[in-house]
Amino acid sequence: MLNTSVAGVQQYREKTVGEIMRPLETLSAVSARTTIGDAVYLLCHNLASQGETMPYLLVFDNKKLVGLVGAGQLLAAVDPPGLKNDWYRGWNVTDWCEPDFLEGIFAHRCLEAAEKPVSDVMQPLGEGLKAGDSLAKAVYSFLRRKTELLPVQKNGLVVGVVRRLDVLYEMGKLLGG
Repeated sequence: MLNTSVAGVQQYREKTVGEIMRPLETLSAVSARTTIGDAVYLLCHNLASQGETMPYLLVFDNKKLVGLVGAGQLLAAVDPPGLKNDWYRGWNVTDWCEPDFLEGIFAHRCLEAAEKPVSDVMQPLGEGLKAGDSLAKAVYSFLRRKTELLPVQKNGLVVGVVRRLDVLYEMGKLLGG
C-alpha cells in the first residue's frame, strides 16, 4: 500500500540532485577517440562481470564530459542501410519500407563500425544541472531534453551524473515503495 497521505509527504525531506547523483569516479568512462568496438567490449564486460547498474559509458574529450554512449547509440552504429528519414516527399514510409536484411549484414555492419570513434555515435550531454537543484528541475530537464542521464556540476565542475532512474527511486521512496 502506498503512503500517499499529506502527512506522509510532509515528513519526507526532498533531496537535491547532488544528494542522489552518482559521482564521476564510480562510473566507467572512455575517450571520445575510443573505438566503437572497444566501447562494446567494455560495456558488455561491465554489465556481465560487475553487475553494472548503469548501462552507459561516459565520453570525455580533453578531460571534459561531452556525452554518453550506451546500447542505443552502439546499435545505431550498425543500423542497416536504408531510408534514414521516416518521411519521403510528405509520406511517412516507416510502415511500408524496410531496408534489405541480407544474410551477413549485421556482421558486416559491426565490422565496419568497429574502428569508428564513439564520438560518431555518442549522445551529447550539453548543459547539466547544479548539485543544489531540485528534483523537480531534474524531471523537467529529463523530459525536455529526452535523455536518460544529465551531468551534475558543483562550483563549475562536473562532479557526477544523475539518471532518470535515480529520480524514479526517490519518487518510490516518497510514495512509500
